Amino acid sequence: MNLSRTEEAVPLTPQAFHILLALAEKPMHGYGIIQQCEVDSGASLYFDKGGTYRALKRLVNSGYIESVSESHGRGSSHLRKYYSLTSLGEQVLEMECDRYRESSILGQHRLRNLKHQAKALNA
Repeated sequence: MNLSRTEEAVPLTPQAFHILLALAEKPMHGYGIIQQCEVDSGASLYFDKGGTYRALKRLVNSGYIESVSESHGRGSSHLRKYYSLTSLGEQVLEMECDRYRESSILGQHRLRNLKHQAKALNA
């Protein structure tokens, strides 16, 4: 089977999915990405600094995101690297969102059937 580069990328890890999801909002620096991912996941996922920066490096190497600029943080001498979603990353995120949507629809359908079966048994 001959898969496209985007098809080979899916499924993403939850961490990679949330990073791409955060960057679909706007370009961000690493700490901003961590904060947005925690908000987006309802704090159900933990984004530590080291793991997030390793994931960012993997996503850059995969071509899903790119470093777009560097600037000094407010009152800091440290450079902040900003990342943005690439067109490939956008395609991968769209495929992953479709996969989640399809799984959610299937899950809802099966839960409805389960409830109907339970009602039939209790009738």
